[in-house]
Amino acid sequence: MSSTPCYMLPSLLFHPIKLTTQGTTTEWRPIRKIQEDAFEMTGNQAISYTEPPVTMILLRCESTDGPHREAMIIVYMQIPVLDADILPQDHLARNPVKTISASAVELENAYKRLRDGNCKHAPSFLGTCYVEQDSNGWVPGEYIFYLGVSVVPGIQFGTGRIGEGPYFDSDSEKRAEMRNGFKEAYSSIAACDVGPWGLAGARDLFWDESTRKVSVHSTILFCYRI
Repeated sequence: MSSTPCYMLPSLLFHPIKLTTQGTTTEWRPIRKIQEDAFEMTGNQAISYTEPPVTMILLRCESTDGPHREAMIIVYMQIPVLDADILPQDHLARNPVKTISASAVELENAYKRLRDGNCKHAPSFLGTCYVEQDSNGWVPGEYIFYLGVSVVPGIQFGTGRIGEGPYFDSDSEKRAEMRNGFKEAYSSIAACDVGPWGLAGARDLFWDESTRKVSVHSTILFCYRI
């Protein structure tokens, strides 16, 4: 089995990230890497897709103002095409395009619609940050784009294993309440003209016992208009 490509730069864990939205800036310190998904391409594929290859990294972060406020920050970073070492120099010169991944733009716009719609069942939008890769980056001079959202309260419905987790361990009355909570959450999100890209699983749904409310939090959600 082939391993998942890793383009994570160690420096990403050592520099605070400043996010800005609506004139407000907050600073976050990365705690750990949660996952990474690299979307690799050859030079010809990048031309066909009209945007460069990118890796998407999910970081768990805490506020520099104190350890009790946490965020999830998604990092979109341009990476080299797979055949960069055999391409002619003039092709390599055209590889840097400074174009942020379309999925990053879609996700930002979706979270703004959730914010503007005052949705209480999704993470709060904390802002974005755009920087250029330095000389130690994969494609020096090209982008690293950060998008941050709050951590939703509660516990996950499931563990990721079929039939395992708090939802499945609950009695029928509690499960019915949690299902109704999910319906309310989905309706609230849909009312903001936002829908899922892919399928939400039990790990993407969070039950807050104190408020009896369900929140949805997943990097595959909120990418497209309904």
